[in-house]
Amino acid sequence: MTYLCQMTKKLFPIIFFLSLLSSCITLKEPEVRSIENLSTEGLLTGHPHISFDVIVYNPNSIGLTLSDFQLHVLYGKQSLADLKNASPYYAEPLAEAKIPMTIEPTTEQLKFWIQASISGFSQNAGETFNGTGSLHVKKFLFSRKINFRF
Repeated sequence: MTYLCQMTKKLFPIIFFLSLLSSCITLKEPEVRSIENLSTEGLLTGHPHISFDVIVYNPNSIGLTLSDFQLHVLYGKQSLADLKNASPYYAEPLAEAKIPMTIEPTTEQLKFWIQASISGFSQNAGETFNGTGSLHVKKFLFSRKINFRF
């Protein structure tokens, strides 16, 4: 019992110091910069897979773990795709990280993709390519959800 009390007395200052230090750390939000390496497969078979990399820039001087990446892609008010990548990715300090994503559109979404591609994604009033999403940033004991729009 006395050993446990001694360990508690030694660990308490360390835990207290770490909690004070955590309030001093301010993380800048990672930026979603672009989409690269777009490729499609299976469009003619009825089981399409659209793959691409989302480029995320880490503006912090420390590395971050990015996880729970969610993306909702719209064209006007029509939903093109909903995707989620729960695999964690490490973003080097002051560098870009590539997060691979794959879209498997539903039958309804696939019909819209085909109609929109035939019409050439014409820029009619209210029909613009946009989206929303979120990701979790983790470092040590800290975790923060970041929402973004594009």
